[in-house]
Amino acid sequence: MSASPLADAGSIAEAVAFIGKSVRIDGEICSHENIYVEGEVRGRIEAPQHSLTVGPTGKVQAGIKAREAIIVGCVEGEIEVLERIDVRKNATLIGNLSTPRIAVEEGALLRCGVNISGSEAEGPPG
Repeated sequence: MSASPLADAGSIAEAVAFIGKSVRIDGEICSHENIYVEGEVRGRIEAPQHSLTVGPTGKVQAGIKAREAIIVGCVEGEIEVLERIDVRKNATLIGNLSTPRIAVEEGALLRCGVNISGSEAEGPPG
């Protein structure tokens, strides 16, 4: 685990859309690069080919679709993560979550329905 959630959001070679602490967005975000949220977002976030990181001061009330997600702040909504979600210590996740892989650190708060889905989870027991 990296010391900084921003370091997890992408390497220097990768583009990262940064939403700062003093920024509030009401509406839809469709991104073709990784997203890092420290401010507030309400509405919809679409980044199915990229990662979403909600930093410690980030507050998101939105429908979310992302390839990967790291949650350190607060997220409320319908969340679809296509590969993996990490819910870190002190994070809050409220709503419904669908993902094939999830990691939750001790100290995180989850008040959500969790649907573990995807190719690894959907096959018959064998």
